[in-house]
Amino acid sequence: SGISNMYDITVISIIVACIGAIVSHGGVIAAIMDHLFPEEKNRYEWQPRNGRGYTLVFDDGCSYKQIP
Repeated sequence: SGISNMYDITVISIIVACIGAIVSHGGVIAAIMDHLFPEEKNRYEWQPRNGRGYTLVFDDGCSYKQIP
């Protein structure tokens, strides 16, 4: 699980570095956040309201900030 999660973080960080941002449907955002942070919330609690989302930070591991 740890190796898989590290791989997923690497893939997502490469995608974000190349693209700069991902604008997506709330269900996709919820699935990504649930996969990266499974212990914090369930998948449905991660789904943001319209026009909202999260900023992912890949400095030392992976963290996030909610977009207000």
